Amino acid sequence: LGTVPSATTADRASVAERAATADGLAPPEAYRVVGAPGEPPFLNGCANVGGTSAPAAFFKDHQGIVRLRGAVACPGTSQSAFQLPPGYRPAPGTVHTVIHAVASGTGGIGRVLVGGAGDVVAPNATGAFWIDGIAFRAEG
Repeated sequence: LGTVPSATTADRASVAERAATADGLAPPEAYRVVGAPGEPPFLNGCANVGGTSAPAAFFKDHQGIVRLRGAVACPGTSQSAFQLPPGYRPAPGTVHTVIHAVASGTGGIGRVLVGGAGDVVAPNATGAFWIDGIAFRAEG
């Protein structure tokens, strides 16, 4: 048996309704670049790596997921590179740990921590560390 004509019409209406909903979504917010005017500053002498690396930045998508990108360099170890503003932080009392690339002397793998207070830290990393691909639900 073929599809009943009224069912085909209902399917088309459902698809059109979903498309209208998608068209009504606002575009995602732009990346907020750390250290830019009006954005969170770098802390403890940390700065963007520069060169071909993207500047440290973040944004929150439509589902409330905060996404980070870029590379940061800090002069010492276990320093907060920057602090995410309220509304862009993990839940209070939590620490979001991500294994990521670091460049401390010979390079390697290290941890990047994003705490409930919004501090972005690479413990035991001296030099550059990458925050590309770090994502978590904003709850704080």
